[in-house]
Amino acid sequence: MASQESKVSGIVNALHALEGEIDSLHARVPDMQKTIQAKTQSELASLMDRTMQMAAQEAESIIQDARSKAEAEAKRISEESKSHISEIVSKIQANFDDAVMTAVSTILKA
Repeated sequence: MASQESKVSGIVNALHALEGEIDSLHARVPDMQKTIQAKTQSELASLMDRTMQMAAQEAESIIQDARSKAEAEAKRISEESKSHISEIVSKIQANFDDAVMTAVSTILKA
């Protein structure tokens, strides 16, 4: 019987020690949760910063491409305009004498 009491006493002591460990773990859980939340927030902030940097770089790239295309288009339009102006000036110069003669003859007939 003493042997059984000793075994029961050992089991009770083991359960008591286990209960103490469980209480200790229970006490540490809120601190662990706070630590995990802090790490999560830190990681989230880091990811947000990296995402913003990547988005800014992509936006700069898109803007630069658009600027290059717009400058090329503006140059093309400018060259076409210069060509058209040259044609108009050439036509005016070619027909200037006829226009003056027509105007003078119209004035003299009137």
